[in-house]
Amino acid sequence: MNIKNELKMFYCSTIGLLRTRDNYGYMQERYVTHHEENPDKIFYVIRRSGQGGGLLSNFHHVLGHVCIAEQNGWVPVVDMLNYDWMCGLDPRNKRSCNFWERLFRQPGGISLDEVSVSKHLILSSGCFPHQVLGKNFGFLRNSKTFYPISALARALFVLKPEPQKSIKSLLEVLDNPEKTIGVFSRGTDMVKAKGHSVLPSTPELIERTKHLMLKCCMNRVFLVTEEERVVRDFFSEFGDDLTFVNRPRVKAYEVCPSTPNYRHQRSDDYYLTSVEYLAEIIGLSMCGSFLGPIANGSAVALELNGGTYKEIEIVNKGMQY
Repeated sequence: MNIKNELKMFYCSTIGLLRTRDNYGYMQERYVTHHEENPDKIFYVIRRSGQGGGLLSNFHHVLGHVCIAEQNGWVPVVDMLNYDWMCGLDPRNKRSCNFWERLFRQPGGISLDEVSVSKHLILSSGCFPHQVLGKNFGFLRNSKTFYPISALARALFVLKPEPQKSIKSLLEVLDNPEKTIGVFSRGTDMVKAKGHSVLPSTPELIERTKHLMLKCCMNRVFLVTEEERVVRDFFSEFGDDLTFVNRPRVKAYEVCPSTPNYRHQRSDDYYLTSVEYLAEIIGLSMCGSFLGPIANGSAVALELNGGTYKEIEIVNKGMQY
């Protein structure tokens, strides 16, 4: 069967699934052909609708669509150049580069430039791929879905040399990780964010950390947070047993805008903040045990860890409506 017939059969069988949300402003998935290069391949261009999301929300968006591409034998390519993926990215920089390619290698091993002159392209739906990942990270709670998705996430999480070098330097603070509890404190900018998880308070996280340290016989804490206030509160409790990545932080979100929209006053801040955040998540994945809420950061740490934590404590306090 030739490629054109395969495409026709695919669209006849899946049009209902892939286009159910178009009435809500999401981009339609569609097939395009304008050029003649690579006629033997079908490239799946991964896009996102609306104003995009945070770094790891976007990572999961890509992860789900890479699953779709692999299931159909297509070559995935991430397009963060022509679509608005990133909350908080300076509008002057949105069309200057494919931001995915500043951090990660393309999942299909081919650049957006090469794909743009190819014959067969499928432009992905802009919808988040809930049909693959489920809602509220449900795949984390099922070993049959977690381990395949975790393996794919690790295969997708291939950093470019420049951010990889920076991350290695940032994580020099994390010594003896197997005796360390990794604690993820999602920023309190999300306290009133509808559709996101209800977050534990800092005092609750501190108490849970103390309990988990005793349970696991661990004596160090690696903290991931965007807020100086949370670092101070944890340091007051754990002192020199606390470690964290040295990075700019907001004082507290009561007086600052939300995480993706907040920018530190330095050149190329969005890129630098992204690298620092990736370092923190990698650090979490290296720890002996994990504590955190239901959030993209928690999910990526668990995926990169691949199920080797001694103990995992996910704080599930329901969703905000």
